[in-house]
Amino acid sequence: GLVEDSFHKSIPKVDSGLSLSTTASATSSQPTQSRQSSLSAREDSVAAEAQFMCSWFFKVAELSQRDMDPAVIRLTTKAIRFLLRAGCAKSDVNCTLAHASVYVLDMLKTTGLTGKAGAELGIILLLLIFIAHSYVQDDHVPLARWHRCLFGSGPGPSLKALNLAVIRLMSMRG
Repeated sequence: GLVEDSFHKSIPKVDSGLSLSTTASATSSQPTQSRQSSLSAREDSVAAEAQFMCSWFFKVAELSQRDMDPAVIRLTTKAIRFLLRAGCAKSDVNCTLAHASVYVLDMLKTTGLTGKAGAELGIILLLLIFIAHSYVQDDHVPLARWHRCLFGSGPGPSLKALNLAVIRLMSMRG
């Protein structure tokens, strides 16, 4: 990829009598493996942190993770991983989730999330996390990027539908 190309260009060329391809692969295989292992360890750490934060969020929001649709848990965990990968500090993500849990509790008291299940509940929780993130962070990640990273071109709501849902959720909060 781009990182590997720039890495190879930074290696000084030494004439050792070996062909260029042999020299490049022999010189770069260990650093590339080390870099890949480091990235893999970082990704494992982010995934573990996101799972922990997701469990905490469900507990604080008084949502029974045991009774929760696995798709909701996956989407919520994916949203938290997204925030961590986007460069948000863990403390900021925790603050965002604390705010979002209050929003969930308010909705449970007023309009009720009962009757909402699966993908619909997952998207509502995701959008409440987005609203909290937008409130907590001065420099927040825009909804378009959330949409692109969490749904991509796969199945899921359109960006326009998410925008309308955000407006509806905010009007419900008052």
